[in-house]
Amino acid sequence: MIAWPIASLNAFAGHWFNWMVHMSWQVALFTGIVWFVAGLSRKGPANFRYLLWLLVFLKLALPPVLGAPWSPGNALARFAVPVENTFRAASREVGHHESAELLATTSEAQPLRETAAIALAAAPPARTAVFLLEPSVFLMIAWAVGTLGLFCALALQCRSYSRKVLRTSSPASDRLEEVLRAQCGMLGIRRSVSLCVSGAVGMPNVCGVRRPRILLPRNCEQAFSPSELAGIVAHELAHIKRGDLIVGWLTTLLCCFYWFHPAVWLAHRTLRREREMACDDMAVRLVKQEGRQYAMTILRATESFNGRLPLGAGLLGLLEVSDNLRRRIKSIGDGGRARTLGRRSAIALVAVVLLLPMGAWPALGAPPAHGGNDVERTASPAELPEPITTASVEPAPTESRVIDVPAKAPKGHEWFPTDITVSRGAELTFNAAGEVTWDPQLPSVPPDGAGRTPENSCSSPEQFLMPSGSCGGLIGKIGREGAPFFIGRTARVTARADGVLFLGINDRCSYFSDNKGSFRVTVSTGRTDTVRPAQAPSLTANQLETAVEAEIKAHYAKARPEVQHYVHWTATHFGGMGLWLPENAFDALSEEECERRVVACGKALEGEYGAQMCEALAAAGVLKDKRLVPAVLKVATYERGGGQDNRPKWMAVAALGRIGDERAVSELIPLVDHYNENTRMWARASLVRLTGQSFGADKQAWTNWWKTTGKNPPIDPAAAEPSSLPYTKLHSKTH
Repeated sequence: MIAWPIASLNAFAGHWFNWMVHMSWQVALFTGIVWFVAGLSRKGPANFRYLLWLLVFLKLALPPVLGAPWSPGNALARFAVPVENTFRAASREVGHHESAELLATTSEAQPLRETAAIALAAAPPARTAVFLLEPSVFLMIAWAVGTLGLFCALALQCRSYSRKVLRTSSPASDRLEEVLRAQCGMLGIRRSVSLCVSGAVGMPNVCGVRRPRILLPRNCEQAFSPSELAGIVAHELAHIKRGDLIVGWLTTLLCCFYWFHPAVWLAHRTLRREREMACDDMAVRLVKQEGRQYAMTILRATESFNGRLPLGAGLLGLLEVSDNLRRRIKSIGDGGRARTLGRRSAIALVAVVLLLPMGAWPALGAPPAHGGNDVERTASPAELPEPITTASVEPAPTESRVIDVPAKAPKGHEWFPTDITVSRGAELTFNAAGEVTWDPQLPSVPPDGAGRTPENSCSSPEQFLMPSGSCGGLIGKIGREGAPFFIGRTARVTARADGVLFLGINDRCSYFSDNKGSFRVTVSTGRTDTVRPAQAPSLTANQLETAVEAEIKAHYAKARPEVQHYVHWTATHFGGMGLWLPENAFDALSEEECERRVVACGKALEGEYGAQMCEALAAAGVLKDKRLVPAVLKVATYERGGGQDNRPKWMAVAALGRIGDERAVSELIPLVDHYNENTRMWARASLVRLTGQSFGADKQAWTNWWKTTGKNPPIDPAAAEPSSLPYTKLHSKTH
């Protein structure tokens, strides 16, 4: 009962940690660039430097995955842990997205013709795993406490100061009102601005985003001449004209969000300094007051007023930042200095704006950007496994060997080399038993592992041999440079490369010395010449891109953008694995050859529910033979009741849309809000393709529309109710 909430919290904290790490280095680097450029323009217009420092906060508001071909993230992509492209909410699905591993059919899997109840009853009791909170969870809690504390402190400070000031304020005299009207006319301010005096105000300031109000100390009218008052009021009106109040609020909120980063506070303080100097420039330029006279007003105000404005109280003042007074006075008195943006400043500003995207650019190997509300990423192409599961008939093994894989290994020897050398196309069948202890604080685990992947439960998944595989589980690879694939209790794979077979335990690379136990693995090798259902000519990345764009335009044009993006993502990420085929993949085959593939698909889909069905499902969507619909429907509607591998399920849902049989509509509608993201997104895509309608996740709208068509079969009222399962998997190993 408590496993999935802990796994969800670990996964969310891991994504939060990745976000913060990538945002931190990007903001630090960008702040250094801004500081350098601003230093070169010390004699330029203050508004230019203000806009430069404002870009730091724009950077904070943008996701760190935003990239460009010239981004520094491209150089770091091969070393850094990929950042998720959207900051997932806590209610999002944990690990709902397809890993690049080979998910093998376990010994507990049951035939599709059995009910979920029978399957659960027949399955042996699973080992109870202990789920521990990762360190990133505690870091996230500390960050949340600090953020919430700052928000509360600023809100209370703003409320108490505002009450104090407004309670003691009174309308200004006619003389001050006349000065206000004159300065509003010179600055071109047409909105209503009120002017008040208060004994609780230590310096002139302005407040109020919707209804701006200038607050002056009570002795201000007696202490300053009309021309000096005009300069003071002009400075405060410059804040209003520039929109500094709303910008000040937003930047302060971002400071609260990233309170731990010193570069953020440096940028905030510098921004406030440049803001005051920019207002000085505007006041001198538009009011047409001599710089020397205005500078004397600032000096007299420094001597006459005291006190400080509370940070975050929604106030901006004439002497808000007083530690750069000498530079400010010198800048005001410099008559030859530019006070407005010129062409050179505009070009420099655009150049810095182009540096805002610092994440990895998708075309250069980074994870692709996704849109929509709940779309997530998978492993990069470099992490995809070399072997793939097959859906062919059983090959006759030609050789079997028993290998003991120890869990304990010295650093640098985490992979156990076998004496088995395989060639491309060889069939490998694995059967494993035994238990190992991969973490002294956790109980021992079977070959299937702990039931949670490092990507979904650890703050540093890149330390594991296979971040997308179950922790402590049995894994393998072909050749020293081969990509890892997951084995578990049992698996059947086809080698895509020549090399020595390596086996290992999915643990952190530097933590093998304290492991205990071993797995005994029986490896059978052979070769099959039987046709594979999805066997088709390989395509280049550009060919896949062209094919999927044509399919989206032809069949998914009415789908919502996030659904279209998901169709594109599936093709580009699973096309290289043979688990997604273009619609014309079999156009060159004869009718006899296509029939052979249909028969192979039928045989593969008759067996146990599991990952070995995936190739057959990919082929079924291209063959479009309606004799396969009943078998594909069984896979699409299969639910074991607990955690399960959802890859066959969503691939079956995608195949039903491609086959184009309306019998699938009533079975797909209940899946539009399925807890697994891949399943629900493809259910929406297939429904758009089958019906031409697009109701997204609105199950009731789909149900009502289906009733109006009068078609059969009808939808079960219970299935039409919104799903009660959260968008979180009950078992983090399922995909």
